[in-house]
Amino acid sequence: VHITWIATTGLTSSTHGLNNDEKSGGWQCSLIREKLNNELYSDLSADIKNAIVAVNKTSGGGSADTSDLLWILSGREVGFTGSAFASSGPVYSQIFTDNASRRSSYSYWLRDAHYDISDGAGWKIVSSDGYETVSPTYWSSYILFGFCI
Repeated sequence: VHITWIATTGLTSSTHGLNNDEKSGGWQCSLIREKLNNELYSDLSADIKNAIVAVNKTSGGGSADTSDLLWILSGREVGFTGSAFASSGPVYSQIFTDNASRRSSYSYWLRDAHYDISDGAGWKIVSSDGYETVSPTYWSSYILFGFCI
């Protein structure tokens, strides 16, 4: 049994949230994933690094699985419903129960890519009022990350 830890304060705002090239490559090829699992992970204390276990994370509507030490949340994990989130991880229902529970003083990235003919490509984010929305990669949003021990 693993215990999941999720940050409640976001890391510095990041433009080009996931990839420089819109949604190309998805979470598995994203810049945030690379930075979290390399740079941020290496900055953690040895005690924390030794306790963290890799977990499988699903993104891309269930089409891509990755093994991650550190990760950002998916829409499903924060309790959003709908076909875009159907297979992107467990629901952390003890934490994220409604829009009020997702509220923050800033918007934060999700690991779900988005494409719609009317508004183009981008990434899903949680807005500061707790709602699901879409952000182009050149907007700034914060990064809330998680890990399991």
